[in-house]
Amino acid sequence: MEKEYKKTYKPLIILFISYMIVLIAGLILLEKYIPIKTKDIMILILAVTVLLFDILFFIMYKGEYVYWLSGRPTFEEAKSVKSEVRKKFAFAHLKIFLILTALCVIYIPVSYIIHLSYLVDLYVIMIAIVVSVVMTTPIKFENYKRIEKKKYTEIEKEDENE
Repeated sequence: MEKEYKKTYKPLIILFISYMIVLIAGLILLEKYIPIKTKDIMILILAVTVLLFDILFFIMYKGEYVYWLSGRPTFEEAKSVKSEVRKKFAFAHLKIFLILTALCVIYIPVSYIIHLSYLVDLYVIMIAIVVSVVMTTPIKFENYKRIEKKKYTEIEKEDENE
C-alpha cells in the first residue's frame, strides 16, 4: 500500500534557508577565527552550492517531490502515477548532480595543485553546474509514465494468457 502523496514545499524552503545560514555563518566564523584566502572562500561557496544540488535532488527523490521542477509534472500529474515512477524520474536528476559532485571532488584538489585562479574555479564549476542543469532537460516525466503504462499493460496481457 502506497503512502498518501501530499503537496508540500516545506523541505525546499528549509533547505534554502539552511543553505544561506550555513554559508553566511561559515564565512563569518572563518573570517573571524581563521585567516582565509579569496580562493578558499570561493571554493567553499562553490562546494556548498554543488552539495546543495545533491541534497535538493536527494530530498526530491526521497520525498518524490518531482513537481518542484520548473516545467515538469504538476502535483496532480505526479500524484496520478505510482511512487516507483516518481522515484525513477527524480533519481535520473539526482544521478546527474552526483556525477557533478564527483567531478568537483576531482577538480578542486587539481586546482590547488596547479595553482589555478579563483576566477577559473568560479567559471569551471559554474559552467559545470549549467551543463548539469541542461543535461536534465531531456529527462521527460511522460517517458517514465509511458514505461509504467507499458509495464502494466504487459502484465495484464500475461494475466490474460494464463
